[in-house]
Amino acid sequence: MTIASIDLGTNTILLLIAKLDFKNKKIHVIFEDQKIPRIGEGLKPGSPISKNKEKRLLDILEFYKNLANHYQCEHILVTATNAFRIASNSDYLVKKISKMFNLKVNIISGEEEAELTFLGCTSEIELDTNVAVIDIGGGSTEIVLGKNRKIIASKSLPLGVVSLTENYFSNDPPNEEEILVIRSTINKELQNLIGKKLKFDKIIAVADTPTTLACIKKGTISYNEALIEGDLLTQSDLENFINQLAVMNSVEIKNKFKSVVDGREDVLLAGTMLLFEVMNFFKATELVVSTKGVRYGAIYELFF
Repeated sequence: MTIASIDLGTNTILLLIAKLDFKNKKIHVIFEDQKIPRIGEGLKPGSPISKNKEKRLLDILEFYKNLANHYQCEHILVTATNAFRIASNSDYLVKKISKMFNLKVNIISGEEEAELTFLGCTSEIELDTNVAVIDIGGGSTEIVLGKNRKIIASKSLPLGVVSLTENYFSNDPPNEEEILVIRSTINKELQNLIGKKLKFDKIIAVADTPTTLACIKKGTISYNEALIEGDLLTQSDLENFINQLAVMNSVEIKNKFKSVVDGREDVLLAGTMLLFEVMNFFKATELVVSTKGVRYGAIYELFF
């Protein structure tokens, strides 16, 4: 069976087309793609996703629906996260997507997002230790604590790379006071984290921030999933990235790191700081980078 799974994120929309191996409960990737329309740009709880962002969203879904048809996908899963959770026009968009493309959009809660992320990035690896999975999104960050693929606790934090950047960085690059405020904000939210006293042997980091940093560390100028899946980022790596990014404006970041940062050059610093503070919170010295997440978890939940 061939499946398409689409993750409608606040910053990024991701597509996975895969063949399912039911006997071994595995996903064999056929094709993957991502676009960065940033549908959550300027979005506040109770406000609408803008008409401009709506058009970009619909254009991407049309493109992905055509790709799914090309690969003869039997099912197309569409999972929406924080932007759809908080937007006032979510119901309207869900109905419009259904009418235009015959696609059902599943808007999941922060807790469900955390669980799907955990499922997506742990289902095909051996886990016999305590693990924390971190998914840094555009509008929220999901943290799941588990052992032997069983979730012990999960939490969705109202911290994302887009929301943090828009709310706390007025300058480009940010000044020292803005850096201090964002650190304080992150740490205040982390103090409320469920299971904060539990000890974890491994941290797995999902989504754009860790995968982009891993690509930069490898010296590649474009995204390469095969190159970075399972790669390690150390606390020292993140500290070095923060020191570099904090003194560069968005144009300089894009010029230096090329297409691998396209669409996220202005939010990469906030994401790196968030990842660094989470590592500090867990007293971790390194983390494992995963290119998998909600779009994988949605398949595992439904079919395996």
